[in-house]
Amino acid sequence: MKKIYFFVFVLISTLTIVYFKTIERLLIENNFSWTISKALPYFLVVVLGFILSYFIYNLAKTKIIKLILSVFVAVLPFIISFIFHPIYEGDFSRVGTSYQLKNDNQDFQTVDLVVLTIPGCPFCHESTIYSNKMLLRQPRLKIKYIVCDTNTREIEPYQKKLNRKISVSLAKDLKLCINISQGSFPTFVALKNKKIVEKWSNDQFGVRAKDFVENFIR
Repeated sequence: MKKIYFFVFVLISTLTIVYFKTIERLLIENNFSWTISKALPYFLVVVLGFILSYFIYNLAKTKIIKLILSVFVAVLPFIISFIFHPIYEGDFSRVGTSYQLKNDNQDFQTVDLVVLTIPGCPFCHESTIYSNKMLLRQPRLKIKYIVCDTNTREIEPYQKKLNRKISVSLAKDLKLCINISQGSFPTFVALKNKKIVEKWSNDQFGVRAKDFVENFIR
């Protein structure tokens, strides 16, 4: 009977690893926080690893084999998951940087989140996926994309990918946008009462930062 349970948990572990990102996506779509949605699949493979380790320990015959195999199996699901789905430094980041606007600027009025972008930036275009999801999760969130360029044609690729409720425009003050982003694109700028609360580079805008943006307007 223990062997049957062992193979059942092997199957569950395999499916969890294979559908790792699907689990994360389903959690996000069902309004779990970004942080929980990101962390839970890793937590599951750790738990499953220890369950498999328990069965191995009881099925193995000698103590040395029990110890070696149980330790190996305990960490194996997490290691495999980490190889295919690595955790980067900014994934669970929340800390950004501050910036003080010296005067009112039309680019940063009546919105909660501004995303500073440039033409032809793959990471900027990838950010549209998260922005669309954030708007679906928090419909009151006002998001604006600003393209740091002077060619009006450069806003079209973003408009095609973004929800219609997310506005896209060229930067009215190109120098200011460059200063805020410090040349790092995309840059995410959270605002309240026309003032910058916090800003994040793409590497800093992890799941905790996304939760912060969604929650601070509630």
